[in-house]
Amino acid sequence: MREAEILTRLSVAVVCGLIVGLQYERRSLPGGLRTHSLTAAAAALFCVMGVRLVDNDRDVLRVVQGVATGVAFIGGGVVMREGGNVRGLSNAASLWITAAIGCTAGVGQWRTALLVSLFVALVSAVTLAVERRWFHKTGSFAPPTAPTEELHSSSLRSSEPR
Repeated sequence: MREAEILTRLSVAVVCGLIVGLQYERRSLPGGLRTHSLTAAAAALFCVMGVRLVDNDRDVLRVVQGVATGVAFIGGGVVMREGGNVRGLSNAASLWITAAIGCTAGVGQWRTALLVSLFVALVSAVTLAVERRWFHKTGSFAPPTAPTEELHSSSLRSSEPR
């Protein structure tokens, strides 16, 4: 495999990562364009080197397995529990699919990588619209706030004479 082909595979992976990360960047969520494009590029590079260094498909699958495990570990660090809420799960899943797309580009399946990237971006946009319309979610990152009732009752308690 020549360097030009390696660069093409990495470039396709970066473009795919940008496509997936665009939804996060537009909504000012953690893990936007840079995170997704670098995740895809790293996964592609691991897979390119796996294809280049080994002589059978089984060993390449071990590289893919290692990438999936490594990105899942990183994704675990993205997920945060705040009280009864879990945050970052979608971001972790997005990074994981981005790594899979990067691996797909890295083994030379460029069309598949691009189509899956567009599909993931479409699914992300549609689910965001559904969440906003039917579940009244904002889709933007904001630190958790105290419920209004708690604030109201605590302000009433503080103004009461003892």
